[in-house]
Amino acid sequence: MTDQIKHATLQEWIEALESGKYQQHRKELTPNSIPIESTDTLCCLGVYCKISGYTGNSADLPYFAIVDENVEVRVADCIIWNDYDDLTFPEIAQKLRERYLNRGTQNATL
Repeated sequence: MTDQIKHATLQEWIEALESGKYQQHRKELTPNSIPIESTDTLCCLGVYCKISGYTGNSADLPYFAIVDENVEVRVADCIIWNDYDDLTFPEIAQKLRERYLNRGTQNATL
């Protein structure tokens, strides 16, 4: 990700996923490559990008999405949960909470 991103915290991302504000999309950040800032229909990574101010595309996403000072969330985990396991946003939020947030300041890469 580029330096234009403010890097939302993991807690902000979890809250956004649980907020009900966003409609879930699968297999890409937004439907038909609509700019992130123009839609609230997003995949779970699209929600992170939107609350972080990211306006690029999925090809620019790193392998790890750094969402807190000491926590790295694996992009691959999010893709699997959203696109292949068909988890809902609240279920993904719970996975993020269990796998990453509850580890405190430990590095959460697997």
